[in-house]
Amino acid sequence: MRSWTSALLVSLALSAGGFAQDAASLIASLKTAATEVDRIKLLANDTNFKFDFNSATPGKGAGGNTIGASVANFPALVGEDIAMTIVNLG
Repeated sequence: MRSWTSALLVSLALSAGGFAQDAASLIASLKTAATEVDRIKLLANDTNFKFDFNSATPGKGAGGNTIGASVANFPALVGEDIAMTIVNLG
């Protein structure tokens, strides 16, 4: 299941445009990095470790919305097996 999810995320990233292609390339490199130290070196600067929930596009639903950080939009999570979501109830 994990490889299916990864393939879907990379596919979604590639379909979004030029910036997403760079992100997809970074994600692929992070996934093949041998160690956590190698992953941190690939992320290079502190801005890659900050996710701005205020500027992210929320997912809308009948009772509110969600804003999520995942490997697809926050590459620092690669190899961490986590994701973060904020839920705003309407």
